[in-house]
Amino acid sequence: MDINNKLIEQWEPKINRMLQTTSIRGMDREDIAQELRIAILKAAKGFDPSRKVSFHTYLHTTMINTIRTLIRTRKGFYYG
Repeated sequence: MDINNKLIEQWEPKINRMLQTTSIRGMDREDIAQELRIAILKAAKGFDPSRKVSFHTYLHTTMINTIRTLIRTRKGFYYG
């Protein structure tokens, strides 16, 4: 298992929690989950610890912004 898989596995519970309160028109749960997995990998790549914010906070913001972007581009719904 490589680092990317370990990272996604570590944050999978957070993805599942977000999926409980998220619905986006035209996307099923697995589509949204996959977008959030991609967001995790992008967050890991773009994280800068010198900015004095925790990775969890940075990741949470990245995931929320991913959901908002999906909603905006699909004119969907968010229940949260």
